Amino acid sequence: MLAELVRDTVTLGERIRKARLHAGLSTWDLARVVGLTDKAVGAWERGGGVPSKHFPVIAVACGVTEEYIATGKLPMVRPEATDEEAVTLFGLIQELSPEDREVLRDMANRLKSK
Repeated sequence: MLAELVRDTVTLGERIRKARLHAGLSTWDLARVVGLTDKAVGAWERGGGVPSKHFPVIAVACGVTEEYIATGKLPMVRPEATDEEAVTLFGLIQELSPEDREVLRDMANRLKSK
């Protein structure tokens, strides 16, 4: 159970399919956004190679994190932009100097790696 909270152990193709279905997209819809054919998307989902340059577009189109697509790291779904606490924190961060933002980034990375 704990492993499921950290990483989705399915293959890259299965993650793309899961993300596409989460977004309610057909293979044709996703292919159109990525700029390829639905046959290419279908091949990816069946285990064909997916160039990593497509990960950001796939993630945005499906409303999931790029990290989920690339590695399976959960959560799959991006946090909502309407999350009031996140919006407040983002506003506070924007007011910081570049040097203070770097300090905050370092702190966040240390906390994340605990």
